[in-house]
Amino acid sequence: MSFQPDFTKISESPGIYLMKNKSGEIIYIGKAKNLRNRVRSYFQAKGNLTYKTAVLVDQIADIETLETTTEAEALITESNYVKKHLPKYNILLKDGKHIPFVQVTTSELFPRLKIVRKPKNDKNLYFGPYTSGTEIKYILKSIYKLFPVRQSKDVLDGVKTRRPCLNYQMNQCFAPCAGKISPEEYSALIKQVILFLKGKYKELISRLEEEMLHESQKQNYEKAGQCRDRIQMVKKHLENQAVYSANLETRDAVGLYIKDDITVVQILSFFSGKLSGNRDFIINSFSSNDPQEILSEALRRYYFDKSTIPSEILIPFDFDDRKELEEYLTEKLQRKTKLIVPERGLKNKILKLAAKNAESIYENKINNADKIKQELKSIQKILRLKNLPRLIEGFDISNLGDTITASHVSFVNLKPDKKLYRNYKMKSVKEQDDYLSMQEVITRRIRRIIDDHLPIPDLLIIDGGKGHLGVVENLLINTFPEIYKNIDIIGIAKKGSHSKIITDEIILTNGKSVDVKEFSAELRTVLQVRDEVHRVAVTFLRTVNRKKNLFSELDEIKGIGEKRKILLLKTFGSLERIKQETVESLYEKCHIPEKIAVKILTKA
Repeated sequence: MSFQPDFTKISESPGIYLMKNKSGEIIYIGKAKNLRNRVRSYFQAKGNLTYKTAVLVDQIADIETLETTTEAEALITESNYVKKHLPKYNILLKDGKHIPFVQVTTSELFPRLKIVRKPKNDKNLYFGPYTSGTEIKYILKSIYKLFPVRQSKDVLDGVKTRRPCLNYQMNQCFAPCAGKISPEEYSALIKQVILFLKGKYKELISRLEEEMLHESQKQNYEKAGQCRDRIQMVKKHLENQAVYSANLETRDAVGLYIKDDITVVQILSFFSGKLSGNRDFIINSFSSNDPQEILSEALRRYYFDKSTIPSEILIPFDFDDRKELEEYLTEKLQRKTKLIVPERGLKNKILKLAAKNAESIYENKINNADKIKQELKSIQKILRLKNLPRLIEGFDISNLGDTITASHVSFVNLKPDKKLYRNYKMKSVKEQDDYLSMQEVITRRIRRIIDDHLPIPDLLIIDGGKGHLGVVENLLINTFPEIYKNIDIIGIAKKGSHSKIITDEIILTNGKSVDVKEFSAELRTVLQVRDEVHRVAVTFLRTVNRKKNLFSELDEIKGIGEKRKILLLKTFGSLERIKQETVESLYEKCHIPEKIAVKILTKA
């Protein structure tokens, strides 16, 4: 029997609702002016529901509601919950390209600011996205002018590493590298930077005023003066923003193109009347076909986390939550923000341009998807594969002396996905034996796939001949029979006559082979996987061997412990680099005492 909520227990207040499946996983989060009416609408006769909504409802096993005071509050709460839980059926924005974010490295004792293209799920903070490099450089320039945070890339652990640089002399850095500021004082400064990046200027000024009063009462007049100067600079920055917003043609234009279950959102940003950047998102709009709902959610996903938002955003049509969204953005920016639907003139032309770009992006991506599918089918046919090889993983073993490593790379739809790459140090194999090493790395990879419920690769590419392929095939048959039924395996080896290499040869599990020379164009991706895994494997082997050699040499020097070895390795990378240094530079860069520095250079 399908799930039926008790509607009498659901409030008629504004709020959000969380739909969960049998496993307790949140699969959809929505907002409502009236929670009871909105939830009830999902449980009408199935004939009145769209196919996609019916699929969603069939998976619901529980519904949790959370009341809010106003509709605007429901809007914000729903957005925050979606960002936190990433439900399967909510509209989620997928970037069409990697765009810049500001990273605050809060994982470090003395955080710094970096421009990154792809945020990670780590202990650092990320702000953005920003529409262009110009915009993000303007933000960083403003921060460095307002807050004397460090700009160096040094790894700092609280120990003085070198003399202050020119930025310290110019009052543009507190020189944590030279021990001129404590971690606690620096942390307070970073908190101010975070408020600035979040656009919480009133709170920032309020905190600076409290700090100024506190330092003044302690008669620390120099620090109080620094707070006063910073308050004035923040206010001046706000004034400049107001002038920039009021007098210059600065706006965003949001274009949509909706076809089938795919929506492309194109955002054009204009600065000083000129096009300064653009962003595009792909939405797999499973949960809704309603253009108004798609536009509303797209605007919230994009603008709620941005600290720099124009006072005017052009949109193609009105939607129910427009007023609440305007109120939220106005409060966030502390200045009026308008969502405008232009019907004529230049603004309407700009909006049409955004819509046209969205359509072009859609057509290009669909055509590219068809091209990729045809290429995958060609590979499948030539290599006689069971599966269309959408996910390909390549494996290679590398040896150097008694150092044995392995690597695997992943290609998704013919493109390398570097976040899925992995390197391995052999655990059970102590001597050079490619077959045993390949058995170990494949076993570890398959167990990881099973334990972590990862996607099963469609095709495994082994860098090696019939022997390597046979070892892997026997392993899968005997140890992972269910995996073996759903996976293809091939080996790639050099085919030659005597010592002269003729071409590459692909060995299939049925004992037959394919001469790559005959199908070189069709199989270029397969060779690319082999070449890429070989490159990664060799690079990793060299890194491990370099660390091993460096550590073995340094282990013999009294006074060099684990921390100093790691610091030397991170700073110089090799003994060869250390040989080029002086006693003074080893002290400045790694805080190595003179006596130990002499020993290092003598040993090196």
